[in-house]
Amino acid sequence: MTQQGSSGWTSGPGTPRPGSSRLIWGFAAGFVLLLIGAVAVVRMSGGADDPAGDGAAPGESAAVRLAHRRAPFEEAVLALAQAPGAHYDDGVFSVQLTLFGDYTGSVEARGGVYPVIRTDGVTSVQLPASSVNALQPSATETTATWVKAGPATAEYLGVSFGDVPDDPSDLAQRVLDDLNDPATDFTAADSTTTPTASTNGDDEGMLTVTTPSGPVRVSASSPHRLMSVPVLSAGSGTDDTADTDSTAGGAADPVSFARPAAASATATPVQLTAAQVDEAFEQIVKRARTTAKTVDPGVVLDLEQQAAINCTEYSCSVSARITAGARTAGSDSEVTSGTVRASLTADIEVDGKTGAGKCTAVTTMKLDKSKTLKCTTTSAGPELRSALSRAKAQAEAKSRAMNGARVPYTVPYGGTVDVRAVARVNVKTLVRLMLSRQDLLDDLLEQAEPQTEPQAEPEGQTGTQPGNGTQPGTTTAPGTTGGAEPAPQPSGSGVVVPQPDPDDEDPVGCADLEPAGATPHGTTGWKNFVIRPTGGSDQGAAGGRTEVGEACFEKPVVSGHPTAPTGNPAGWLDGQKTGAAAFPSASGNGLARCHLVPAVLGGPNEASTGNLVTCWQAGININSTAKSRPVMKVSMRDFEKHANAWIRSSGAANTVTVYEVTPVYRSAKSTIPTHFSMRFRSWDRDTHQLKRIRWISVPNVTLDEKGKTQSLAN
Repeated sequence: MTQQGSSGWTSGPGTPRPGSSRLIWGFAAGFVLLLIGAVAVVRMSGGADDPAGDGAAPGESAAVRLAHRRAPFEEAVLALAQAPGAHYDDGVFSVQLTLFGDYTGSVEARGGVYPVIRTDGVTSVQLPASSVNALQPSATETTATWVKAGPATAEYLGVSFGDVPDDPSDLAQRVLDDLNDPATDFTAADSTTTPTASTNGDDEGMLTVTTPSGPVRVSASSPHRLMSVPVLSAGSGTDDTADTDSTAGGAADPVSFARPAAASATATPVQLTAAQVDEAFEQIVKRARTTAKTVDPGVVLDLEQQAAINCTEYSCSVSARITAGARTAGSDSEVTSGTVRASLTADIEVDGKTGAGKCTAVTTMKLDKSKTLKCTTTSAGPELRSALSRAKAQAEAKSRAMNGARVPYTVPYGGTVDVRAVARVNVKTLVRLMLSRQDLLDDLLEQAEPQTEPQAEPEGQTGTQPGNGTQPGTTTAPGTTGGAEPAPQPSGSGVVVPQPDPDDEDPVGCADLEPAGATPHGTTGWKNFVIRPTGGSDQGAAGGRTEVGEACFEKPVVSGHPTAPTGNPAGWLDGQKTGAAAFPSASGNGLARCHLVPAVLGGPNEASTGNLVTCWQAGININSTAKSRPVMKVSMRDFEKHANAWIRSSGAANTVTVYEVTPVYRSAKSTIPTHFSMRFRSWDRDTHQLKRIRWISVPNVTLDEKGKTQSLAN
């Protein structure tokens, strides 16, 4: 059985039978997948050819009918996983979530509704002054202020910030886990769990299946989209990644339900449009500009003694001796080691007049250590001198009335001193990062425009092509012949994505999904790289740019090995020039050779194979802790660890997984991508049931020495 296709299964009259040839063309990197041929639709009225009304042909087995009944829901889940954004509303959080994981919205707690944002993995909530002062007793806040949403804040509000999905792909996996629950029954024709057409006011008809967490509804017509989902907390279902058979890779995702599922649902689409995500970014940027003084309740600052204020007629100085300690939320300390930031703000009062002057000081100090914060201001000088002049005149008048008796005079002064722990927020850098992601979203959507017709597969496409510079086991992309100039077409087009055939009841393995031109990967899998020569001298060891790198895995999984790249990928020479301009004073240029199939999953280290692509090291290949280059929360390395943990887990024991990375380029001549579209999908070998999906888009950008966003794409 060899069946290839993009996300979504085909069904209905005219569907090819097992053993026939069928291709579904789509964009592996885009948000919109174009399906050529019949699309999976559960029809609500049976006919002579389809008495059950489920899209399966007469006489089909129960397994095939189940696959067809599931198809609209799996298509909707796959679409959500690759969406530019999603609306998440669980009755506590109501947020607009972007594909990069940033979000804006509100949280309802303690009788109020408060603004909330997540930027680059850090969540903040804007609370009223009374709540801020309760969380930070040394503060004297008078207005609503942003507060870091750590364990202390969550405990105070009585919410779990981890309930909000990481991104649309994470939400899609939660829905998929619920659909895969054994209690979710797609089979009984007279059961309430059977997908049935329904209407909600003026909304289009919907298909509904009842899961243990509540109903999941998708649009009745293709392309199927999720219309409503129940409350699905992080890792709903069973923990399939906790037990791994390899030490390689990262830790498994936690699995838990934070609260009971909600039964209510609406017909508001879960998937956001590009315009809605753009509006979300506008609000994220607007809110991010106001987060400079975000309070960190995870640190408690204790004043060892009352703050001292000393003034002369020209200035006032303030000092406070403080100790930084960790706040305990539940049974865990929120901050356990390292340094924290403390802020002192003093408002000076002169002769009963408030607002006479102000000074601030910010310092970095070690946890459980004491330090004196000091600040000085001359802004109170004019008011001090004016008050002294008034007091002196009054004393002189009184002295004259007392025949020249000595009359002392004084000017009372004082003030309020606010001491608080503050989060590390570089607002300028954060805003630049959010704006760059907003721009990248526009680029992604432009590059994801679907083609109108499938392209024919050229003769001699697969294998080693004489004169085209490819290596054994690679594929020349459609539209390329030998060393000739590539035909102009959208980047990423023509990529064939393998997946199981729902009409075939035989167990599926990597051999059934293997594309022409692939080479063995371990004892059971395969790997494949699509390479396109672009002309010019910077073609790298593979003889062209790589447009897709993919591999298939089933037990036993190929062993991983250390990352030790050799040779230069396409665009390396051009990338060195960009790197030198971005980091003129650095010893290196910040470049890396990014693996498409990761080394931890046995991906080759040689550039000649097409597995290496020119990229930035900090921000895309790995996360950076350098102060000068704060970067994306999720890097290629993070995604690779997540995939490796799943593929090697006991939960994947009877699955087949296809791992795909698609570099997306600006034009047909580009050799360095704008971003990398990364995803893996895993199916049960026997039932063909979709078990796991993850999709992210990682931009090929970093922050240069000046803190500006720098794309490496050419």
